[in-house]
Amino acid sequence: MPTVLPFTGRRRRERAGKSDRSWIKHDYVDRAAVSQVNAYRVNRPDHKVLLIDGNAGDGLGVVIDTEQQDLFVHEIMSRPTPAILTAVADQVGNAEVVLCEKDLVKRSSLYQKFPTAQILGNHKEAPSVIRPDHKYALWVSDPIGPASAGFEPMRQVAHKLAADFIVILNHGSINRINKTSSVIWERSRELYGERIDPEWWRQQLNKRYLALSHVVGQSPNFRFRIMVIADYLADACFRHPFTEIYSVGKVRTVQQFLEEERGK
Repeated sequence: MPTVLPFTGRRRRERAGKSDRSWIKHDYVDRAAVSQVNAYRVNRPDHKVLLIDGNAGDGLGVVIDTEQQDLFVHEIMSRPTPAILTAVADQVGNAEVVLCEKDLVKRSSLYQKFPTAQILGNHKEAPSVIRPDHKYALWVSDPIGPASAGFEPMRQVAHKLAADFIVILNHGSINRINKTSSVIWERSRELYGERIDPEWWRQQLNKRYLALSHVVGQSPNFRFRIMVIADYLADACFRHPFTEIYSVGKVRTVQQFLEEERGK
């Protein structure tokens, strides 16, 4: 059964991907990104890495809804994806951050908050920033809908160098598209319908593994899954919220996958 979290904020369909509960997905992405990049860095300490946020937004977090507030801090803010990648770059060193955002006002916010990052007006430009000294890339995609995921640039990056991908899959949006029967939505069903299948992502990006979470009901209008798509899965992929591991010809629970790996 999918996990449905209580929601106390206003209904905002036009911005359903960013709500009062966005700190949930920020936390999941944070753990996965830190784990994947550090796993790569352990054996390749001298490689230059490229950290790409395909849907950076305004770079602003949301208030974390927790009773564990610090006595001297009124609000604790979540760390959004641009801040996550910037922190990872600072931690591992020899890393560059690229933030992609179409909206001019949001880009202005990114310029102010992340002056050391390279900021692009469209994720279509991201593959062009890859240089010969870049040996590895981590791409984070947190789109509002399937059309804005930036899949083609992601595939181009995967063809150019070793890369891992962390994708927030807008499960609710694609599910609604697939359930429609109107001819108005026929083209959308053709373009995006199969993207609800995790195996589609693993095959299209030509990666060995995909770690998949349960469905998270962040708000009444936004239900998502987080996917890590990579040739090597780091420790975070075997802990909550991840439940399944996809590989060539197989789908296993996390526990089944770990047991098989221990038995080899």
